[in-house]
Amino acid sequence: MTEIKKTLAILKNRWPEVTLIIGLSILLALSNKLFRIEEPGLAPAFFLPFFIFVMALIVIWSMLNFGFQRTVYLEGDRHQPPMVLLKTGRRFFWRMFRLGLLWLPIYCILIWLAFLVTKLFTSVDTGFSETAQSFPLLYQFYFIIPSLVLIKPLLLIPAIIIVLDCKVLEGFKYLKRYRLFDAKGLLMLFLISIILPFFLVLLPKADESETILQYISIIVHPIIGQFLNLIIAVTAIRFVGSLDLVYDDQPVSSDFEDLKE
Repeated sequence: MTEIKKTLAILKNRWPEVTLIIGLSILLALSNKLFRIEEPGLAPAFFLPFFIFVMALIVIWSMLNFGFQRTVYLEGDRHQPPMVLLKTGRRFFWRMFRLGLLWLPIYCILIWLAFLVTKLFTSVDTGFSETAQSFPLLYQFYFIIPSLVLIKPLLLIPAIIIVLDCKVLEGFKYLKRYRLFDAKGLLMLFLISIILPFFLVLLPKADESETILQYISIIVHPIIGQFLNLIIAVTAIRFVGSLDLVYDDQPVSSDFEDLKE
């Protein structure tokens, strides 16, 4: 719990950056909702600029997020302006993009296997997509299985890449140096993050006419999810950064002051 408290203290002291990152995630959620509402009659002239806007927003949000994590490692709880976060995060954007491409097929295969195995031992006879409507709790369960199977690399590979400033494959090489069970607080946060969707599924759904409740839900979900993701990311960064490792024959210290670029 001490480590989580230290993480929360960092997020509290750097609240302007946290607010910016969470605010952009809300804007992305609202953009996605707008697209789904307007999609049937979406004018071609509107689609391309809207698509470019959303893609640009994703890139900016990602660079701010990665820049925030890197500067947490280098600067601790010292506030950094957005341009510094963007410049710092740009260095890691394509690495994380490649990591995502690597995760995607593995994750999809594990989700599909969870779906097939579940069908063997239950009376569920719906397709994968239909399960989301007919058996929402079971549908969420499909996504928990890959998260549990890949728990160590999911939690630590991004943090290793950011802390050691290494490439994706090098991150996997360094993974064996860390014992995940030494980070009990991080494990607890991760388990909360994968259990949380079950509670969100149980919340009463707003009727299609209740647009105010719909948009409140759209706003609340990314606030909770993104804040929890930031807590997990910063805790993982601090865990990886707390160990003295050797990278490119240079000691990697946990002291922020020694690591300024």
